[in-house]
Amino acid sequence: MSKGAAYAFLPLGPLGLLPLVLAVVGAAMINADAGRGYDAARTQVVQAALARLGPRYRPQNTVTVGFWHGTSPFIAGALHHEFAVLVAEEHALGVCEGAAWGFERNLVRPPAAAREVPYETITNVQEINGQLLITLAAGGAISFITKAGALDAASAIRARVHQRQAAASQRQPVLHQIVERQVVVMRCRYCGQLTAAELRACQSCGAMMGGA
Repeated sequence: MSKGAAYAFLPLGPLGLLPLVLAVVGAAMINADAGRGYDAARTQVVQAALARLGPRYRPQNTVTVGFWHGTSPFIAGALHHEFAVLVAEEHALGVCEGAAWGFERNLVRPPAAAREVPYETITNVQEINGQLLITLAAGGAISFITKAGALDAASAIRARVHQRQAAASQRQPVLHQIVERQVVVMRCRYCGQLTAAELRACQSCGAMMGGA
């Protein structure tokens, strides 16, 4: 098949593909740049959250939940991302909220608030239709609308809550009941040893108690 036949179906000829090729290549480059920007922003947000929470919170126990919105032609990912960083340490759950990153300006907003939630105050953890819901004993709740990370966060928090409950049950004191009873004793007239008055014979010499 000749070149003319190969491109016979293109009204503009081979050059008609050039804009489309350039658009595809450009979109791939933009999406790669967006992916690198997202990864860098997420790392920066986690580092800022750990700095706010303090040295007892470690990156290996960190779960990031996220929500995003905004679209643009040729961009596979969203333009605006919001983050909440949850750190499920052994002693408590660290929560940092309010972080965000925008692709258009590539600006990172660090977490605006940080708090520590004792596991003893958590009564339930659920992931319901994209919402991470942490119910607290005092009647309140911590909730995040999220498109990613909710299941991982819920699993990590539940595991810590169960660990704390198991440890607390093992630390409960063992109660010992002491029963005191008064016993009347008599001195044996033969050997002089004390024997319970309720016994008929001396425990020491065998003589009859009260006998002749």
